[in-house]
Amino acid sequence: MWAIGRPRLDLAKPAVDCAKELLLSDGESFDAEKDSTMRTPTGFLVAAMAATLLTPFGASADPTMECDGTSQVEISQCLDETLARADAAVDEAFSFALTSAAETDEATGRASVVPALYASQSAWETFRESQCDYVGSTYGGGSGTGVAILACRITEARARTTELMSGLD
Repeated sequence: MWAIGRPRLDLAKPAVDCAKELLLSDGESFDAEKDSTMRTPTGFLVAAMAATLLTPFGASADPTMECDGTSQVEISQCLDETLARADAAVDEAFSFALTSAAETDEATGRASVVPALYASQSAWETFRESQCDYVGSTYGGGSGTGVAILACRITEARARTTELMSGLD
């Protein structure tokens, strides 16, 4: 399900191993002594986050397609678990962004980036709930409403994680 040339990462592996595979997808061997990206704490964390965050949703644009369930109950359970992971990724990305924002505020002598980040996160949370409620309402109360809302929340969480992590370059 990955694009041609992209490795399919094994979700059962630790994130560090997935990060190594992601960084070395051309078949190179990994040597921590030679690879400065993984030697630095920031490089290691970003690589680990990339593997952790990108792997679950690189396979499909539709979170429901990632679940093997045959019934709505099974798919909903899978989506609940996926949403928990996606929300945890948002929390982790927010933590990284908050650290970066605090460093910026300290370097500039202003207290503007941290409050802006908190305001942005709060607005995003409100948006996600409203957007996904809207998506659910388009199902007219049908049996797929809950699945659609969960899938929407996952999609929005993944997008938010990407947004938060993109500011750390």
